[in-house]
Amino acid sequence: MDKRETDPGTEERLDEMMQKGYDLLREDMVTEACDLWLEVWEELKKEFLTEPKSIEKADNVFCGAQSLYNWCQDLEMELGNAGLDNRTYYEKRIKFIQEFCSLFSESDRLIMENMKRAEAESYFALGRVEQGEKLFARLIEEFPKSAWVYIGWADQYWLFPFSEDFSPNYEKAERIYRLALEKDTDDREAVLERLKGLSERKKAEK
Repeated sequence: MDKRETDPGTEERLDEMMQKGYDLLREDMVTEACDLWLEVWEELKKEFLTEPKSIEKADNVFCGAQSLYNWCQDLEMELGNAGLDNRTYYEKRIKFIQEFCSLFSESDRLIMENMKRAEAESYFALGRVEQGEKLFARLIEEFPKSAWVYIGWADQYWLFPFSEDFSPNYEKAERIYRLALEKDTDDREAVLERLKGLSERKKAEK
């Protein structure tokens, strides 16, 4: 797919809708921004249904002023923020991430890792712990040297209560953090900081 095959009028309209979403976010209208952006995503999927297979290449052929690379990550993040008030947006976040990873499967490692980690975290936020655990286990296989995969998983057991009867599992969180240290991951200091915070939280609760 190249620029000649893309309707400039469509891209201009989508670009305006993206900007309107950012305007809504500045007014703290997160769900409204997400709803608008999901409309944009539905149309973008049609634009890039077959080619290209990476968000970087899609960004290069998109004629709008917005960066698709940044916007897709902003949509994922804001769907997570909207989920704090309305859990259905965690479902929408999962669907978006799955579609993104399928459509742009050849995107760079970092954005794919971040998207998949957000998907796993969303399952935890919905209380679907078993599904979240399975995804994190797969992520460790796919990105064994990334500290933030281990951190993202361990954090779920004490930093982010996902239900009213949530009970922290410090032991499990600590095991995962220490596994990251054993695997000699790429951000050892971040793991050590989490372990320090976990230890301080446990002491404070005694």
